[in-house]
Amino acid sequence: MSSFLTEFVATEERTTRWLVEHVGLSDAKILFMYDDVNRIPCGYMGLDFIDWESGRGEADAIVRTGDGPKGFMTEGLRTLMRWAENGLGLRDLSVRVRSDNDALRFYERAGFRQFRAMPLVRHEDAQGTRWIEEPNGDPRGISLIYLRWEG
Repeated sequence: MSSFLTEFVATEERTTRWLVEHVGLSDAKILFMYDDVNRIPCGYMGLDFIDWESGRGEADAIVRTGDGPKGFMTEGLRTLMRWAENGLGLRDLSVRVRSDNDALRFYERAGFRQFRAMPLVRHEDAQGTRWIEEPNGDPRGISLIYLRWEG
């Protein structure tokens, strides 16, 4: 959880609450469990911040949870993005990732290209750690990298 904009201790209760209150109630979010060819769960991924009128969406919640063949998650993300374009009609697809997250290279291999970086500032509270965009922040520190899907 140290690679997300919100850092917290993941529990079954917290995950269930997130699925029910945020994923299940939102028409701007789609989440898929991702199984390997033997139907063994190995991750999940989805779309969020979908704006149906403008045709925008963002790859989100891309987490590998088990073992799968090399390239499995990359091809899964590419498939999701093609479905978002061709099946849902979304034309402006992107993803955001912290600059200190190794997933940055994963997104680039999958077909995303950087178009913006925004410095982040760390905030602590009772719920955990949150990283907030700070336009006047130190660009040499951790940033939020915006990447656009180019297929």
